[in-house]
Amino acid sequence: MSVNSLKNSGGLRTGSIAVAHEGYKLIFHPGKKGKELYDLSRDPNEGMNLIHSNKEEARILEDMIRERMEAPF
Repeated sequence: MSVNSLKNSGGLRTGSIAVAHEGYKLIFHPGKKGKELYDLSRDPNEGMNLIHSNKEEARILEDMIRERMEAPF
């Protein structure tokens, strides 16, 4: 697993948290309670948010973020 610097992500805002794992990237926006999930192997420009269609992969990446956060997710 690697934490992505997201220097190419246009949607990243201050306070956002992201994790990348096995070709997927999850971006969590705590203030908005919003999430974005991308399949980087098929969508490297992050144009299609899969958060509602790939719930299992989103859950795996959310768990990775939870494990690393001190505050509740």
